[in-house]
Amino acid sequence: MENEIICKIIEKFHEKILKTHKISSETTIFEINKEHLSEIIDYSYNSLNGCFLTMTGTDYLKINSNFLLDYMLGWYSNKQIIIFRTKIHRDEETFTSITNIVPCADWYEREVKESLGLNPLGHPNPRKLLLSDDWPDNIFPLRKNYKNEIPPLNKEANYPFDSPENAEIFNIIPYGPYHFAIHEPIYFRFYTEGEKISKIDLRVGFNYRGLEKIAETRMTYSTIPFLAERICGICGSVHAEAYTQAVEKAASFEAPERAKWIRVVFLEIERIHSHLLWLGVASHMVGFDSGLMQFWRVRDRIMFLAEILTGNRKLYGIIVPGGVRRDINNRKKEHVLKELSEISIEYTELTTALLNLTTLKTRLKGIGFLSQGEAKKFSVMGPVARASNVSIDSRRDYTYEAYSNLEFNLPLRSEGDVLARTLVRVNEVTESLSIIKQALEGLPDGPVYEPIEYIPPDTTSVGIVEGPRGTDVHYIITGENTVYRWRVRAPTYANLPATPIMLKDQNLADAPVIIGSIDPCISCAERFIVIDNKNREKIYNKKILEDKI
Repeated sequence: MENEIICKIIEKFHEKILKTHKISSETTIFEINKEHLSEIIDYSYNSLNGCFLTMTGTDYLKINSNFLLDYMLGWYSNKQIIIFRTKIHRDEETFTSITNIVPCADWYEREVKESLGLNPLGHPNPRKLLLSDDWPDNIFPLRKNYKNEIPPLNKEANYPFDSPENAEIFNIIPYGPYHFAIHEPIYFRFYTEGEKISKIDLRVGFNYRGLEKIAETRMTYSTIPFLAERICGICGSVHAEAYTQAVEKAASFEAPERAKWIRVVFLEIERIHSHLLWLGVASHMVGFDSGLMQFWRVRDRIMFLAEILTGNRKLYGIIVPGGVRRDINNRKKEHVLKELSEISIEYTELTTALLNLTTLKTRLKGIGFLSQGEAKKFSVMGPVARASNVSIDSRRDYTYEAYSNLEFNLPLRSEGDVLARTLVRVNEVTESLSIIKQALEGLPDGPVYEPIEYIPPDTTSVGIVEGPRGTDVHYIITGENTVYRWRVRAPTYANLPATPIMLKDQNLADAPVIIGSIDPCISCAERFIVIDNKNREKIYNKKILEDKI
């Protein structure tokens, strides 16, 4: 029986849908002409309450003289994903922007414009997003004919900030890109009246690394997982899992059952140490430094468990297409279960003490508010969504690996403030400890790896994984022994555009903790590279940055 969402879209737009392809049990591609794109997505997103997952532009010129634009929407409660695909002919290079009707499409369309040269007509904010100010307007790094030996041309750098009409009445407060309260480069420009933030302009794009281009030009299916792990210093297994999912779906391959359960163990270990890291940093940001030390002490025990299981505290190199690279023997399993019991007791005592601090609750309560409506409007992910009472979680809704065999609750809050985001993470750690215990106790016998014999080329596939910050989406089009196109959408890329809403009308002193409450990972969100005008990659070390400041 066809999914309810698909039926409604087909019933309303059957004459405007050119083709329909079902590429997996939960994912369907609708091919449509570009002139109908806005209308169909408007209905699907706003009337049918879709969640905007990602948008991908692909240079398909060598294959059929077109560019591909794929807009991906999800319906968690219906366990459905739809890719709305339209083709842009090489002679046109324009499409109608949907940002005015789907605000969270803003960054995606700007990225397509600067990386592929496709112009989103009617976009309300067509500034550069990720490329540097002096990057020339006629060189597009994600086109297949782009070569790294093409040097960017010198050009006056001038980034047009979004200033209010009566800017002279405001104080302008720069926050970043290098600031003691943030640990990765990002730039907020606050327009304040006294201590109140009245308007916010946000700029990203300081962490370019070129990961997608490297994968498409230099790597194979089997080596990309190790690159994917390096997208984020925290969520290595999450990105490796999302990429691996996409490859295995493209190959119609089912990983060994034991491997699926082992993958869950590593995904939840990452969730725990990520949340503990955040709880420690958040404690420090509100002046509770003993909380920082205690949460990181408990986190260190989790990191040791990862080292026992893999040989590494991070960058495990475990999840690959076909299964996992290391098994968990009985000795290690019993050791981890014993440690988890002790960690669980320590964690409960620590969080009980933390949540009994009246000053902490007072500091976090009522600031950085994001309503349920705004959370849905901007398609925010993970704890940020669940703290605004948006019940989404890929582990439950797009279940994968062994999660369908495991029991866990989904922490939800309705307050939508910084305290709610904190409480969601606190409770998620408890659930993750339980999930790991269940996965180890239920670990089935059998192999942990089987080779994938064949991956058909020209196949679109999607991997969706619930990371600590929310849904990670890896989109691929397969090629010959490597990906033809690999598009990574980390949850921070979805959550950051909602921060101006959280910051509006807040006190300037609350800005660091409000921004920190989404647990931003800037490295995850940015995937290009900086090259100077002599074709040299720039490595910015601490001394250079201090000199520039």
